[in-house]
Amino acid sequence: MRPQQPREERTLDVTRRRCCVGAAAIGTCGLAGCLGGSTASPPPDPISLDGDKTDDWGGMIIGEHFGPNGQIFYAKHSPEGHDNPAWFHTLAKGLFPYHFAPDRQDCDAEAIYVTDYSAVDFEVTTVNGQAFISSHTAAETFGDAAGMTYVMESDVHGGMGPDFLPFSAASDADRSWTHTADVGFRSARSTRTSSRRTGERAVGRLSHPHKRPVDGVTGCIPVKATLTDVSDSLGAEYSHPTESAHKPNCAI
Repeated sequence: MRPQQPREERTLDVTRRRCCVGAAAIGTCGLAGCLGGSTASPPPDPISLDGDKTDDWGGMIIGEHFGPNGQIFYAKHSPEGHDNPAWFHTLAKGLFPYHFAPDRQDCDAEAIYVTDYSAVDFEVTTVNGQAFISSHTAAETFGDAAGMTYVMESDVHGGMGPDFLPFSAASDADRSWTHTADVGFRSARSTRTSSRRTGERAVGRLSHPHKRPVDGVTGCIPVKATLTDVSDSLGAEYSHPTESAHKPNCAI
């Protein structure tokens, strides 16, 4: 059973780090180019994911578990059982596999929002020797997925293990990756040199060489280069065991 994030008091070993306290501005530009959709009207705003909402990919209750959350507004598709957006308690094993699944290739997204760890006072909690990053569900904690820089291959886990940790400020992602004394990111590889090698290996796995970022943050892949690259980097280990059960009709 995956560890749950305490709702109130935290009695575990907690390391706190401030990251631009207050809500960050949520960018909405470039969605049509990055998400494959096209719209003349402004995209919908993110909503709060509290209230015991269950993940549209895995069924877990959002907010009770650690890690980044996400939500997707589709132009001509609604998730099963409720109106838009589709919502998720993990990115690597929820939002991105759901959105980039072959049967959803015709589903144009009006907006994709993910937790912005540059906009919140996040916590990293140690449970049985494993570090987990806090979960945030308020509407103002979400930012445009296409404008985030994601820390990958970190030792800090989300609700379902390793995840993509989004930061709207690339400098926050860089510090989180290299300054391990703060929150324990990649503690075994704390130097800029080794982190850069890790980042280069991750970039090298992308299947679209012409879309690889030219000047990326150390140890990170800027998703704004192409959201498809995030899907490519998932690999078979992130495939969902019940993918065949998710077959919406998104044909235009």
